[in-house]
Amino acid sequence: MHSIGSKALLTVFIFLITTSLSIVSAQFDTGSATSVDDLSDDQLRALMGRAASSGYSEQEIYTLAEQRGYSAVEIIKLRERVRALKSQETVASAPAEVMQDPPQGTRRRPKDSVRIAPLQYFGYDFFNANNTELSFEPNLYVPPTDDYVLGPRDKFAVYLYGASEKNQGVEVNASGFVVLDNIGPIFVSGLTFGEARDRIKMRLGKYYEDLLSRNPQTFLEISMSQVRTINVNLVGEVRTPGTYSVNGFTTVFNALYAGGGPTKNGTLRAIKVIRNGEPVATVDYYDFLMSGNTKSNITLKDDDIILVGSHLGRVRVFGEVNRPAIYEIEEGESVEDILSYAGGFTSEAYRDRIGLTRKNGVDKSVADVFASQYQVFRLDDGDELFVGKILDRYTNRVSIKGAVYRPGQYALEEGLTLSKLLNRADGLTGDAFTGRALITRTKPDLSTETISVALDELLSSGLGDIPLQREDVIQVLSTYDLQEELFVQISGEVNRPGSYRYSANMNVTDLLFLAQGFKESAATGNVEVSSRPDNQNRGNLAEIRILSVSKDLELVSEDQDLMLKPFDHVFVRRNPDYFEEKTIQITGEVQFPGKYALVSEEERISDIIGRAGGLLGSAYVPGANIIRETEYFRVENDVLKRQEYLLATLQSMDSTNLTEADIKFIEEVFQELDNAGLQPIEENEGLASAAKRARLIELAQRNPFLGGLDLKRSESIALDLASILNSPKGAEDFFLESGDIINIPRELKTIRLRGKVLYPNAVRYEPRRSLKHFIDKAGGFDTRAKKSKTYVVYANGDVSRTSSFLFFRSYPRPEPGSEVIIPAKPPKIPLKPGEVVAITGGLATIGLIVTQLIQVVNSDNN
Repeated sequence: MHSIGSKALLTVFIFLITTSLSIVSAQFDTGSATSVDDLSDDQLRALMGRAASSGYSEQEIYTLAEQRGYSAVEIIKLRERVRALKSQETVASAPAEVMQDPPQGTRRRPKDSVRIAPLQYFGYDFFNANNTELSFEPNLYVPPTDDYVLGPRDKFAVYLYGASEKNQGVEVNASGFVVLDNIGPIFVSGLTFGEARDRIKMRLGKYYEDLLSRNPQTFLEISMSQVRTINVNLVGEVRTPGTYSVNGFTTVFNALYAGGGPTKNGTLRAIKVIRNGEPVATVDYYDFLMSGNTKSNITLKDDDIILVGSHLGRVRVFGEVNRPAIYEIEEGESVEDILSYAGGFTSEAYRDRIGLTRKNGVDKSVADVFASQYQVFRLDDGDELFVGKILDRYTNRVSIKGAVYRPGQYALEEGLTLSKLLNRADGLTGDAFTGRALITRTKPDLSTETISVALDELLSSGLGDIPLQREDVIQVLSTYDLQEELFVQISGEVNRPGSYRYSANMNVTDLLFLAQGFKESAATGNVEVSSRPDNQNRGNLAEIRILSVSKDLELVSEDQDLMLKPFDHVFVRRNPDYFEEKTIQITGEVQFPGKYALVSEEERISDIIGRAGGLLGSAYVPGANIIRETEYFRVENDVLKRQEYLLATLQSMDSTNLTEADIKFIEEVFQELDNAGLQPIEENEGLASAAKRARLIELAQRNPFLGGLDLKRSESIALDLASILNSPKGAEDFFLESGDIINIPRELKTIRLRGKVLYPNAVRYEPRRSLKHFIDKAGGFDTRAKKSKTYVVYANGDVSRTSSFLFFRSYPRPEPGSEVIIPAKPPKIPLKPGEVVAITGGLATIGLIVTQLIQVVNSDNN
């Protein structure tokens, strides 16, 4: 009984562990559905969110999905889904646009509703200090005008030159005087700059008589050297009200700019300037913005007050105007005034009527303002104007497209018929299909009907002519539209293989001529022509003809059929007795590196090393490898094949002096290629493939002979060069192929560490040291390192992985020039609180079962 109890406890324990692990695994495999399409957006967001909270990158999630059995296509789908979700989140986090509904009564259809940006208050941004396009700071680098009024603390210079010379700088004192040497005080305060100049000249003229004569020999020049500082006060609806110290050139706009301009509640139309308690000017900023009028922008004086009151009233203008915004209005302004502020109508505006919404104190009302009322209709505060759009329809349009010389849109005039429209379009092209044309007609309820017309009968006898109506669309097909593009192919030993456009009465020698004749390697007596059989069935795929053609493109046997049919394929075989030179390269630590021609097809690695003079003493034998070209195959469907045929046909055409038929054919081919819609599939390159590619790049950079190495078509094969040299012609001594590159490197004194170590880099090789020693020199394992999957790629390309037995782990021993790769653990996704509760509940249930089983066992033992 005790044995039964122990077995029961063990069974329960295994059940407990298995259940827990299965729950966790189910959570971990949230994304391991049979297809990415099975995941909802919410599930995908949760998966990515939990991964991010655990410190895993997006790329590591894709790696996990690949480990869980997803195909490359599913990985690409997953990437696209994640990218789409990120785009949605970006749009959702952007500031929401305000929906500006048109005023009631404008009768806009639902499809005309658009989301537009919130309306801005017109004019206020000009005072923004961040506005680099306009500044109202006063210019201190221009001379004052003659109407500049002088006052205390103004400084200027007086220059006398000519027969007499005098130079003196003066300042207007607190009493309003300037004092000239040997002349005395002159009162200038309150005078304009021009009046002060005349007064000083008159005073100086008493002492320098020549200054005022008709032909003076003494001249006077007066210039400002420093403008006084005045205090002005900004009050009311100003962003930064207060008292400002400004120079004497400052105007109203200058002062407002210094104070940040009016607030959004302030007026731009009635800014008052108060001097000595009395208003001296009212500034309308719109005058400056709309017409450049600066008459009211007066120069300020000391202790002037600029008062910005509340706005007078505002209207909203949106829709098809050049400057939709919120505008301030003065009493009595009309719709025409506001339209001028808004820059007038756009080219798409419906100008005969404007929709108006007006607030009546209790509710709103709508009104239509017609063009004849724009000058007289007065606006009130709170009015909204909406300028609609012209209808997207044509009142007198018909269209013709297809095989006519001038397809396009034409004006519908009274009495216009199909035959007259064909004449306006300059008639049918030579390839037009005259058996039928179609007219698509739009009915008043916007449904359509199709009318078929016999074009050949219409053109020959004039019968069946049809009067046209508004929005009729006439379609004339080309004969090319009703048939597949015809081509023939030639491949093999010709100078220009490819696809060529088929023409009637084309024969095999014609196609050979277009392909620029045979190559020297061609077997001209075995030219094979493959044709589609007239009666195709599953057992009859092609008809084959064998021809014998001379080098001069003459048929050897005259009784053979030379004529080609559409889609024929001509094969020119290679002469079995013709051979081209085959070369290989040997690089690195040999006596004579370089290219070598293969003597026979049975020449081996040891033979080439012998011809190269043998190895140098610096050669690192364990690091030898061979780089060999490899072929990548792709499955081609019929569409891809047809695309290649058509492209090859275009490339074979002579682009000079194209005929009308050539141009038509090219247009049809490009249209078919554009409609193919094929997209290349991205490849996901993992850590191992990246390491392999990096190794090939390193070999290419290390050897000047490998500058033209095509990495996509090459692979590195490890060599056991010691065995090859010890046992020539043995199993390890490969037969060489054309293009092979034998690389015998110099011994490297480093080991490169890649992957999940704290500091991936290259470290110095030390003999008899373990792999763990070199990993420690790179900072040790990262917390995410998959230690049990660590592997070493040796200098020649061989790979050795870590082996494990029970709790013991045996790392491979590195050698000079090897590369250590430590992969990452798959990301662990934390459990949701609900899932933790579910697991805890399951464990509690299992614990209860275990407790009951123990009680049963104890009772049995008793």
